[in-house]
Amino acid sequence: MEFDNNPAIIALMRRMKRDGKTSADILYVLVDYDLNVSEMMCHFWEAFNLKFDDVTCIGGWSPDGSGELSDEAISAFIDPEIARKWVDEASGNRQL
Repeated sequence: MEFDNNPAIIALMRRMKRDGKTSADILYVLVDYDLNVSEMMCHFWEAFNLKFDDVTCIGGWSPDGSGELSDEAISAFIDPEIARKWVDEASGNRQL
């Protein structure tokens, strides 16, 4: 899967995470940008150095709450992976 990720969106996602937002919070913003599930996954890969297995759960989430995964569940899956794998270039620190 290859998409042209939007650098402005990537920067926004990183800023949101730095500010303590959850993965679900970030997904709602991506919905506002009219990204489909595959594009959301690719943006998470690039923004936070994640792998395919880390973000496939996005397919089970829906902004209207009709998905298999709630906001809390999607964040419980993705946020720990971000904490393990993302090093914030702005600070040089691993984000927790």
